[in-house]
Amino acid sequence: MEKEEDEVMFECNTQKTPQPNNSQNTNTNPPPKKSTKCNSIRIEMCQCGNKRKATKAPCKSCRQCCLNNGGCTTHQFKCSLIESIEEYDVLILDFETTDLQTRAPTDCYIYNISKDRFLSFPKYILPRVKILRDAEKLTGITNELVQNGTKEMEAVKLIVDFLPKKSLILAHNAPFDKSVLHRAFNYWRMNNSKTIDGLKNSHIIFLDTIPILKKALKLEKNQCKLGNIYQQLFRKSIENQHTAAADVIALKEILEHVFGKESVIRNVKNHFKLIKDLKKSFLMVDSNGNEMKDSLDKIIAKSL
Repeated sequence: MEKEEDEVMFECNTQKTPQPNNSQNTNTNPPPKKSTKCNSIRIEMCQCGNKRKATKAPCKSCRQCCLNNGGCTTHQFKCSLIESIEEYDVLILDFETTDLQTRAPTDCYIYNISKDRFLSFPKYILPRVKILRDAEKLTGITNELVQNGTKEMEAVKLIVDFLPKKSLILAHNAPFDKSVLHRAFNYWRMNNSKTIDGLKNSHIIFLDTIPILKKALKLEKNQCKLGNIYQQLFRKSIENQHTAAADVIALKEILEHVFGKESVIRNVKNHFKLIKDLKKSFLMVDSNGNEMKDSLDKIIAKSL
């Protein structure tokens, strides 16, 4: 199938302009302002009501501030994250699920482009709930087919162990796959309260490939399905589409075709750096051992 804790602020160090003393002689012209440690950055008070300093700067990333309708936390978070994005492994992930509500996984395939490693479940995943008929028709994965599959609890543990501590995950319609991992991980944690949290201090970013490919290929909204893009580029259908492995491999081939086999990682990270609206362009799961939540506003940077 295709288908966000506390805030940490990183303010620029500034020095207040000395105030004139009435008992001393002063010039009519105010003394020059001290420069900040951020090049060409002007510090002002933001308009969000939180009485924080907001930054208005020439760089695209730094324009994500209250003075530019981005939110001062968004601005500071984006800047701090960009500085370390080169440390992230780039992966491609796809889930198949029982339905669109519970979204328990029935299949998963993850390919680590940076390390050339993959994780698969050849006998599928035995989910905690039954697979609905609509999902069976779409994926071809039936309740009978998953009976000998890896139990969901075990599968989630394998996925947690496989993901690097800093993961930039590509998925076609990433909000869906993010929610599947969210829910499966929460289910796993509820049943493993005494188990050390495998995702503690992990930084997992889900980056949606739909806007990336839509921009690169100049596609219309109704042309962005994975199968449509694959058909347009390679003049053939995806073999075994809607199985996790087939969809991940197809997305990998599309990205390599568009950006070049050796340039996928660089182009993806460059795309991330140019994102203007974080909330719409990617979703972040920052798991530090506390309960994972669905709100990006609350998952800004507690463990950064």
